[in-house]
Amino acid sequence: MTKQIFALIIIAHPDDESFLLAGTSLKLALENKTVAIICATRGERGSSRLKEPLAMPALGKIRERELCEAARILKVSSVECLGYKDGNLATADFFELTNKLVRRIDAYAPQLILTFGREGISGHHDHITIGKAALAATRLAAKKPQAVWLVSMPRSRMKDFNEYLLKIRVHHAHFHPYKLKGVPDEKLIKVPIRRFRDAKLKALHCHKSQGLPPWAVHNFPKIRDLFLNAEYFEVVKIK
Repeated sequence: MTKQIFALIIIAHPDDESFLLAGTSLKLALENKTVAIICATRGERGSSRLKEPLAMPALGKIRERELCEAARILKVSSVECLGYKDGNLATADFFELTNKLVRRIDAYAPQLILTFGREGISGHHDHITIGKAALAATRLAAKKPQAVWLVSMPRSRMKDFNEYLLKIRVHHAHFHPYKLKGVPDEKLIKVPIRRFRDAKLKALHCHKSQGLPPWAVHNFPKIRDLFLNAEYFEVVKIK
């Protein structure tokens, strides 16, 4: 029987956990609250920063290992990859994906689920799909958590963030074409994470095959501070 946890993180790709949720994970760990991760894909279709070219299955195995390394830094108790094809979640069987998540929610019986909000932060189809499936699964689960926290971008920061996305986006086919709006600030809770900045960057460094996000290595100070100072969530109450 799966050990009961406090929070279940449900994401689409390796590095989502570090990029968007590292500070919150570490805050929960400091409060002696257990956290687990479910990752829908192994991220095998993303570009590789490795010297030697690899077939997608081999790259997927490396990225799963990197996810486990990052999870240890974030003091996450367990990690599971569901093995869906990277970049194809939007065309996967949504009913099947949702039911898989229902079974895991009932096994873990978390009080809190952390996943993507309606825009998937960047408009990525995989992010949006896993967020929808996680929310649907939560409502169908027998052992419902108290709330789902949807990681989101504050509307007040969207001008800077949209300009950043236009400069760095490469895989256009994976993203919705519309301009992202974010969530009104008053609908979000803010989790300050400045004290976890170094640990968040350390977790991101575990994803060597992907490299650091552009804001971490290039001159994007506003976006760097945005992701290293706080994490933002829209809260959906379940009970």
